Formats: sequence, structure tokens, C-alpha cells
Amino acid sequence: MLGIPIIPTVAVKGTGIPELLSKIIEVFEGKNPVSRPVRVRYGKTVEDAIQSLEREIMRGNILPVAISARYLAIKLLENDKTAADILRGFENSSAIIDLAGHEKSRIGKEFGEEPETAIADARYGFIAGALGETLTYRDGKRGR
Repeated sequence: MLGIPIIPTVAVKGTGIPELLSKIIEVFEGKNPVSRPVRVRYGKTVEDAIQSLEREIMRGNILPVAISARYLAIKLLENDKTAADILRGFENSSAIIDLAGHEKSRIGKEFGEEPETAIADARYGFIAGALGETLTYRDGKRGR
């Protein structure tokens, strides 16, 4: 459901650590059939802002291999300093920053809170749903 293998561990006992490290390497090397990208949906307003920023980011820019336009757009909406640093080499960086400011303002007006709060709320909602579907307690009860 999360798009990534889950390895049980007990950190204080070191249980599962070798299996975890092995699985990390397997996923990193693309040798794990279970792993896949998971996309949290943030609702129409935030998704529209993300798509708008993605289009501007992709306009004539070459992104570093490990960074997607969607990831960078979301990070800009969250006021992530590293995302702004990545833009320094883009010829349209000021247009991207201006658009991000406009979109943050629009999201803030609609939700009455900062965009990073709306994004975090959507992530927590996704996590709560995933736990409700998958978590089983020792007594056999489900996570809901």
C-alpha cells in the first residue's frame, strides 16, 4: 500500500537491521518488485498549484536526476529553503518564485492556513487511511 517493502525492526535489540539494510540496497538498485512511487493527493486547489508550478519548472530547465518537478513544486509551496536553492541555476527562477508566491497566497486564502499546513494535513490523512487499512494490534483488532 505504501509502495515500499516494510521490514520489522527493534532498534534497541538490533533485530531486523541487516534485513533492513539489504532491502534498502535492493530498492535503491531497482531490484525490488514491490517498490513504486506513491502519490499523495492534496485536493484540487493544492494539486492545481502543484501542476502550475511543475509546468513553469519544466519550461526550459533540466532538473537534477534525483529531483522531480512535482517534488520541487511541493517543496516550494512548503517554503523549503533547499528547493529555492535548486532554482538558482534556472533561467526562469524569478518567474518560478513569483508563481510559487502567488500559489501560496491563493492556497492560504482558501484554507485559512499556510500551504505547508494544508500539505501536512493531507499527508497525515493519507497516513491515517493507510494505518486504518493495514495496522493490526496484538489483540487482532484493526487500526480503525
